[in-house]
Amino acid sequence: ISRKILLLFIERRGRMRGARLHKRLLAIFAVLAIAPAIVVSAFSIVLLHQGVEGWFSKEVNEALEGSRQVAQSYLTEHESRLLAEARTLVNSSDIQNATMLLGDQTLTNILEAERQNRGLSEIALYTEQGDMLAYAADFASVTLVEDIFRNVSGGLETRVYADLEAGRISALVKGQNGMFLMIRRWISPVVHQRLTQTGAAYQNYFALRKDHEHIQTIFTLFQVLLGLVALAGAVWAAVRLANKIVQPVNSLVYATNRLSMGDEDVRVPPADDDEVGILTQSFNRMAGQLQENKTLLEKKNREMDERRKMIEAVLAGVSSGVVCTDEKGIVRVINHAAKGIFSIKKGEKINAIHDDLPFYLEEMVNGDRLVYQDQLTFKTGEDDAQEDHTLLLRMVPLKTAGKVSEVVLTFDDVSELMSAQRVAAWSDVARRLAHEIKNPLTPIQLSAERLQRKFAKDIADEKEKDTFTQLTATISRQVEDMRNLLNEFSDFARMPAAVFEPVDMKEVLEEILLLQRTARSGIKFESVYETDETSLVCDRQQVMRVLTNTVENAVNAIEENPEKDKKKKDSVKVVVTMPQRDTLNISVMDTGQGLPKDMDVGRLFDPYVTTRQKGTGLGLAIVRKVMDEHGGQVRLSRRSPRGTTVELTFPTQREEGKGQQGSKQKG
Repeated sequence: ISRKILLLFIERRGRMRGARLHKRLLAIFAVLAIAPAIVVSAFSIVLLHQGVEGWFSKEVNEALEGSRQVAQSYLTEHESRLLAEARTLVNSSDIQNATMLLGDQTLTNILEAERQNRGLSEIALYTEQGDMLAYAADFASVTLVEDIFRNVSGGLETRVYADLEAGRISALVKGQNGMFLMIRRWISPVVHQRLTQTGAAYQNYFALRKDHEHIQTIFTLFQVLLGLVALAGAVWAAVRLANKIVQPVNSLVYATNRLSMGDEDVRVPPADDDEVGILTQSFNRMAGQLQENKTLLEKKNREMDERRKMIEAVLAGVSSGVVCTDEKGIVRVINHAAKGIFSIKKGEKINAIHDDLPFYLEEMVNGDRLVYQDQLTFKTGEDDAQEDHTLLLRMVPLKTAGKVSEVVLTFDDVSELMSAQRVAAWSDVARRLAHEIKNPLTPIQLSAERLQRKFAKDIADEKEKDTFTQLTATISRQVEDMRNLLNEFSDFARMPAAVFEPVDMKEVLEEILLLQRTARSGIKFESVYETDETSLVCDRQQVMRVLTNTVENAVNAIEENPEKDKKKKDSVKVVVTMPQRDTLNISVMDTGQGLPKDMDVGRLFDPYVTTRQKGTGLGLAIVRKVMDEHGGQVRLSRRSPRGTTVELTFPTQREEGKGQQGSKQKG
């Protein structure tokens, strides 16, 4: 009891689980057990003092003798019955077969079943050398006492041993297979106490009569001792009962903590079938359901993650911009195409894309429209090369529980399509216009030349003759200009099919710059080659025309510059680089008047849109058309403080079949 109380005190100081509950239960059980024991002990002492004289009468002698004989008969009968059970059990077929065929655990289970069925406290099986084979007990393992082991070693086959101090009877029997079986049974505490008292009283009765004066004192002390034993037993029972209640509660608390930390495999073995056992079973069912739900949830999460990855892969592969927002306009999902167009990130609002989108979103959330479609214009690129892009917007709501929770926006860039439509329309106009105007040009020019030859000599007045000659020359010159303009129309309307072959761009550029240096000595022409690989698979004539138009535009920008510095020589610089292994970049930079600040750079590639005084607006349109056919790109940008940069990006290789296809179209 002291050990238990000390452990409880240590647990209390260490704040271990269940220490407070253990202390409360122990205090309650101890008070409920001690109070009646004290009352009973007090009354017993008074009664013993009053009736002690009657103990030494004749009736008491006869009763004491009878009690001794009854106790001895009871003990003898108990021993005989225990010995008979031992013999029956050791020679049973289950024990005989189990020792030869079954394992130790199975033999232990058989002994445990026999112990419970026969109401035994302990049962064990030993070899002839005293080694234990198997045992079953309600508290601790069975041990052989020395006098019983000596009987086994001496060849004694049966032995009954009554340990009254321990309150049990042991029977040892040798079986047919040479094994020894020991069984024990507890003596009833009441009977044990009576046997002890009867034996002690019988042995000491006559001695006590000689010392009659001290009888009352002796019995008083004896009763006090019994009271103390009863109190100790009550406290011990209280400790046992408190442990029995607190232990499963502690197990549940420990298992609950483990479960809260994520250990779904924790289980609590039910100790009893009472309410605490039912609670334990309920906890185990709950833990099992949580484990199943977690497994199912993990499976669903994996499926959702795989689906999310698939959707992200699909969104990454489409060319259209896709943006998903919540009902408040916060971006939740955005693909790479949309990032490239709008430069927006997750968590930002869609008003960063366009000022009208929040209005469209509010109308979609609060209205009943299933889809919304419109065209929006966006400015993209840096300040020195901004372009207007026309995007086709499509909005679709996603509803949850009848309310719009998310909205999916898709953006398709239709700028190239619209530009192609304009180019196609202008090509048709140019073809028709060239056809209608070109026919009368030759008669007009021939008529002017004939007038010059026939009537110039008939004019006597030299002044009138000079005027007549000047007018006919003007007609011829304007007709020639119109013919050149019609040639431009024709070239734009019907470009010849490209014939692709390896071309050294350094040779082409040097040829173009040589002609420009010869014709325009007032401008400095410079070429820089940052790579030795300058070969392209392209159509030489078309690419040469692209470079010629680009350089001519640079020269015209310099010549038409009203703020031209006569003291400083203007320049046109051509830089050839290879930013990637399969890409060749040619940049033409001039120091001309540059592009107007309010001009949309992208519009300069449309037909008949120009900023030059003498330009037709077809040069850049032809350049872009050729670059598209070659799979390249052209980009305009402003230089600081003045001037323009034209970047031409060519792929160094051409896919097989495309050049041949162009030749077939040409034929």
